[in-house]
Amino acid sequence: MGAGTGKTRRVKFFAPHIHETSSQGVKLWLDDIRTPPDETWTWVKTVADAKALMKKEQVSIASLDHDLGIPNEDELKETGYWFVLWMAEYNIWPSEKVMIHSGNVVGVTRMRGVVMRYGPYDK
Repeated sequence: MGAGTGKTRRVKFFAPHIHETSSQGVKLWLDDIRTPPDETWTWVKTVADAKALMKKEQVSIASLDHDLGIPNEDELKETGYWFVLWMAEYNIWPSEKVMIHSGNVVGVTRMRGVVMRYGPYDK
């Protein structure tokens, strides 16, 4: 239920057949816990799903969290930083912008540094 509204809030998860698009493209929301601000965002919870969406769709905007999920079997924790490194390595970027909505100050700094240095956006 939406907070105090009495209405059910529908949020889309990434699946090959479910995409929210506009004339500008898909809006990607990468976060394992927080829900997107509204239903126009395509919500993915893992770096693998974010990569798959970027490869398959024209993404216009990406809003990224740093800390994602629990550590995997190798005791490594996925991060939004891994995702921006992947975007930089393969030069696959949203057409408009990358936003970072993490509360992890160090993670935000590292992610912004990669986007500012390697992203195709005006500096």
